[in-house]
Amino acid sequence: MALFDTETKKYGYGQIEPNRCSFLHDGNIESQCKAAVDLENGWIVAVDKVAGTVTSASSLEGLVGICYTAERIYERATGLKNFYTKKDEYPRVGYLKKGDVYTTNAITTTMTSGDVATKISTGLYVTAPCGLTETATSGDITLKVVALTDLPDGAPAVKVQVI
Repeated sequence: MALFDTETKKYGYGQIEPNRCSFLHDGNIESQCKAAVDLENGWIVAVDKVAGTVTSASSLEGLVGICYTAERIYERATGLKNFYTKKDEYPRVGYLKKGDVYTTNAITTTMTSGDVATKISTGLYVTAPCGLTETATSGDITLKVVALTDLPDGAPAVKVQVI
């Protein structure tokens, strides 16, 4: 569900750039639980280690992380934006910590890019699994939008910091 384009998927499925995420270095990663539903990279997901499943999160509480599964390109022409984790596949989930920063287009919103740019200065936050709100969400982590940017393929995106 790409930013500003949830219906036509002009920019494909969710993508993520884990710019400064600690899980890349400290190994705080889950990769042994199956996806209970189809998941896109950049979504906030909930992990149930007992059941061995990963699903889209409904809140930012409990064992939650960010889906950042390594893309599998089946045909050269499709590219990274046409990849998502299918149900019963094993997604890679990075557990977020305070200070982590990532860039994603996996945001569902009716706001225009101009609205997003304006509201960043007054406070804009990511809700689970991939929405935006002007109110800081309560939970174990808070995800604040700190910049409006683009991904390398030109897809509009937001830079998010865990605060």
